[in-house]
Amino acid sequence: MFNLDYSLEKASLEAKLFNVVDVPVEPPTHLVDQFGMPLDCDNPKTQLVYRTDTGQHLGTTRNSYKSLQPTEFLDAVWKSLSGTGVDLGKIEYKDWGNRIAFRVPLGKKGFRNSAGEWDERDNFLEFRTGFGGSAQTSVGTYEYRQICTNGMMGWDFTRAFASKHTTRMNAKALHYIGEIHKVLQNIDKVDELYESLDKIKITSKQVDEFARTMVGVDLDAKRDEIPKKTWKRLEGLLESLDIELPRSGSTAYGLLQGATHYTNHNHSLASNEFVSVGTGAKFNSKAQSLVLDMVA
Repeated sequence: MFNLDYSLEKASLEAKLFNVVDVPVEPPTHLVDQFGMPLDCDNPKTQLVYRTDTGQHLGTTRNSYKSLQPTEFLDAVWKSLSGTGVDLGKIEYKDWGNRIAFRVPLGKKGFRNSAGEWDERDNFLEFRTGFGGSAQTSVGTYEYRQICTNGMMGWDFTRAFASKHTTRMNAKALHYIGEIHKVLQNIDKVDELYESLDKIKITSKQVDEFARTMVGVDLDAKRDEIPKKTWKRLEGLLESLDIELPRSGSTAYGLLQGATHYTNHNHSLASNEFVSVGTGAKFNSKAQSLVLDMVA
C-alpha cells in the first residue's frame, strides 16, 4: 500500500505535465533572384521550442539545444529522492510557463535575532528546469521566512549546481540531480551565514549606501539628480528597510531581509513568480552579494 500511494502521487504529478517539441527552422525553398532563378539559401541552424499543451513559444535556439522533457525531469527527481526519507507525497509542482519546479518540504529552521525575535523559516529542496534555451536545470534550497507581518514571506534560493541544456549536457544535468547531499549541506551553511550576519552591526550611513547601490544611484547624488522612477524604487526599498530593521535588527542580516521584504511586498511587480524566477530573484541575489561584500 505504501508503494501504491507513492505511485498514485507520481501519476498525479505526471498528469499535470506537458511535452516540449524542438522544431528545426528550414531554409526557404521558394525564393528567387531578380532573374527568376531559385536561390540556394543558407540553413539558419536554429529551431523553435513549443509547449504541446498550450502552443506557447518557449524560445528560439541553436540546433545543438535539446529540450529536457518534464516527464524525464520528474523521473530523475523521483529517483534521486527515493530512499532519502523524504515524503514523496508532499512534492509540490510549480509551473511558470517556460520554467517548472518540484519543491519538497525539509522542515523548519530558526534562531533568535538581535532584535529579540524568533526568526523561523520553512526550508524546501527545489528542483528547477526551463525550456527554450534561456533557463538551466538547477537544484538548491528554497525558504519561506515566517516573520513578515502581512502574511507574505521572504525567500532565498541557493543553487548547489546548474547546467544548461544541450544534447550532451542534459545527461550531466540529470546526473547532478542525484547528488542531493550537496544541496542539503546548503541549509546548514545558510543558518551559519544568517547567524554571523546577525552579529554585524550597521550604521544609518551603511543603510543608505546599501539602498542606493541596490537601485543604482550614485552615493553622492542629490534628489533632483535622480530620475523619478529610480527615486521611487529607492523610496520603496528604504521603506522596507525601515520596516525590517526593527524586527530583524540593525545588522547586516537586517539589510538582507530588508531587500527581500522589498521584492515580496513593496515592488510594483511583487509576486511569487517575481521572487522565484523573475527579476526579483536577481535583486535578492544581488543583495546577498552586496551584504557579503560590505562585511568582508
